[in-house]
Amino acid sequence: MRFRSGVMHSYSTNRNSWLPRNPGAIIVLTLVLLCGVLGILLVRPGTTADVWAHVYRMDAMLNGDVLARSVRAASDYHPNATQNMGGWVSDDVIAFSLVNDRDYVSGLVNPASITNCYGNRCEVPFNNIAVYTPFAYLPQLGAFAVGRLLQLNMTARFYLAEIFQLGVYLVSAVVCLRLLSGDALRWLRRLAGLLTVWMAMPFSFMFSPDSTLVALSLQLACLMARCVESDHFSAVDCVTLSVTAGIITLAKFAYAPCLLMVLLPMAVRRRMAMRSCLILIGGCVISVLLLLTWVSVGTEFATNPSRVPYAEVARRRQELLTAPHLFLPRMIYSMIRLQGGHGGNRRYFSCSGCFPLRL
Repeated sequence: MRFRSGVMHSYSTNRNSWLPRNPGAIIVLTLVLLCGVLGILLVRPGTTADVWAHVYRMDAMLNGDVLARSVRAASDYHPNATQNMGGWVSDDVIAFSLVNDRDYVSGLVNPASITNCYGNRCEVPFNNIAVYTPFAYLPQLGAFAVGRLLQLNMTARFYLAEIFQLGVYLVSAVVCLRLLSGDALRWLRRLAGLLTVWMAMPFSFMFSPDSTLVALSLQLACLMARCVESDHFSAVDCVTLSVTAGIITLAKFAYAPCLLMVLLPMAVRRRMAMRSCLILIGGCVISVLLLLTWVSVGTEFATNPSRVPYAEVARRRQELLTAPHLFLPRMIYSMIRLQGGHGGNRRYFSCSGCFPLRL
């Protein structure tokens, strides 16, 4: 029972109401699965934003280049071969990307610029992608690792990565709906289901850190709603909140302020168990330490050296650590304007979160 404005309201909370056997959940998950499968089948490799740069980075990490290093090669993003960063990429990955060239600027290497090869690997640049931490690529890394163990060809590995990403999105959808169980949150639950389906194309399968980011952002929003509106916020919820916000922060630096949401339950709930408070504070501290560690060791280069010189990169990194009040306005600008900005080339229009559409 709940008392509100002097009136007693009663409702029953069925904590299993949004498990897959519930009709509403089945509809949502079926639509998400349908969007993901259709996307995997219909969207050709090479027609989503930065796809080849992401693929190169994935393979390079499995080849040992977790941190990008100087390479002498060029791509459609980075034409100056003397200022690029990248790593060792397998020949079959390079060949797969060249075969699937869609005349779309997506980080495709210029094969004529490759100068250093060793065995079945060559040095390939991916400056603009190398600043992302490995946390941003967990589904794709898992798929590529499994593909190597099973000795699958590159085509199978690419589609396996999209299937893994779809699986992550589906799991996140289940968690979102499960978090908003109960009559008190039914309208938020319906809104979450609608948003989950709406954003399933292309984020349920797209080979990009943005896909993981969107899936976890939906989950983070549901956790916040549960924290504010629900009567129950357990230690398990605190762990889920800390891990979700931490991965979002490490996936894209522009979303680092989301980490502050980890502390929201302590501000909203006056009576909170000490164990839950320690979980939230510990998760926040660990995420900050991991982020600062990566900034110090994994971002010592320009993502686009033709536009931003290395000296400016060093200055901004120092500013991030010593004068964050000057850095925050640019971060907010990036979240509002650049993350959903537009770009394109001769034949396609693209935006962050949209399909490339033929004009």
